[in-house]
Order: sequence, then C-alpha cells, then structure tokens
Amino acid sequence: MDAADEGQTKRSRPGPLRVAGAVALAALGVVALTSAVRFDSQAGKTASAERSPQPTTPHHLPDPVAPVDATATPSGTPTSAAAPTARPTTAPTSPPPVRATASSHPAPPRTQGPPPKPAPPRTSAPVRFSPVSVQAEDPDNTISGGARVTSCATCDGGARVRYLGTVVVYLNVPTAGTRTVTVTYEASGEREITVAINSAAPRTFTANGTSWVLPRTFSFTAAVPAGRVAITLYSETSPPPDIDKITVS
Repeated sequence: MDAADEGQTKRSRPGPLRVAGAVALAALGVVALTSAVRFDSQAGKTASAERSPQPTTPHHLPDPVAPVDATATPSGTPTSAAAPTARPTTAPTSPPPVRATASSHPAPPRTQGPPPKPAPPRTSAPVRFSPVSVQAEDPDNTISGGARVTSCATCDGGARVRYLGTVVVYLNVPTAGTRTVTVTYEASGEREITVAINSAAPRTFTANGTSWVLPRTFSFTAAVPAGRVAITLYSETSPPPDIDKITVS
C-alpha cells in the first residue's frame, strides 16, 4: 500500500471520539422519543377520560365475587370455597301468605243424637156450631091434622101452633153431628108429644106446664145430618102441647 491509500483509509475510519459521540446522540434520541411516546400516551388517556367519564357501579349490583380458592379434599377432589353471600340490593318483600294445611290429626266424628221427634199434626180448631132455630108458625112449614096458628104475646115471634094434629118444621143445618134438639112449648098439665128427625125412628116425650102463656122447654140429643132437615111433631094418644119453636144446637 502506498502512502496515498493509507492516508485515505485513515481518513475514512471514524475516530473513537466520533463513535462515542454518535452513540451518545443516539441514546439521547431514544430517551427523547420514549418520553414523547409516554407523554402522548398519558395525554391520550387523560383526553379519553375527559371525553367519556368512568361509569359508576349501580347501587343495585352485587359486590364482585371473590375468586374461587380451590382446596384439596382428603379424597383428592378439589372443592371450591363458599362464595361470600351477596348483600340484598332491593327492598325486602312481604313473606308469602301461609296456606292453611289439613291437620295430621283428623277431627273426631260427630256423634249423632237421637232423631228429632216429628211435629204433631196440625189439627184445625173445631168449627163452632151456631144454633139454628125456626118458628113453628113459619109459612115454609107444613101444618096439618086440624092444627092452626094462633097469636101469643109471650111466645117467641108472637105466635104458636095449637090444636096440634101434625106440624113439620124445616131447618138448614150447616154440619152434621150429634146435636141437642130443644122444643119450646106452652101447656097446662101433663101432655105427650112425639118427635121424628127425617126418617129416623120417632121418640115420645112428656111435656108439663102450668099456663098457656108461660113458655116451657124440653131437650134431647140426636144425630142430625147436614143440609135441609125435617122435624115432625105430633101426638096420637093425648092432646099435645102448643108448639112455639124448634132449636138445634
């Protein structure tokens, strides 16, 4: 190598000071670049935070659950530790209504008492029989055998039938039954009179009196049918009393 080439080579090789300076400048550039990157990153985070604020955790969300700590059981199977109970975040509600349940001990059967006594049958009150009367001189009656109507101031209705042959009186009886038949008469002394109700057997009675102006009575019981009833009075053995009226009660 000639002297010219050697000189050129020495000029092309950098010196140690130049290399060290270059390295120092490169290091300063890296530090400056790193700081700029960090500054830009921090500025970006700050701007992002200002643009979109951090959302707060709603009050109704439960606390984060702690990580599961798996522990080994004696059999070698890992089990997870019990997670902490989350605190209730809503207002407590009323407990559901308790439904009535059937008792395990059934109620004893009711003992049935004696059957109630039947109510006595209703009986209608007996109809009161109103007395029925008819005058012997009533024009609807049958007067025969020489009998005739005569006036009488003391008689019921102001008249009577005397000189009796036969007199048939008629009455309207509302209900049948055993009735009391009363004959009102006038007589002086003892006299007989025969009485027959419809077609029943006749019955003879004795009539006693002290005056032809003083009314007297005699009575007997007999079965009297309902409806129109004919009562016949006559005498065949002696003069009969005068007949004033007939009453059925």
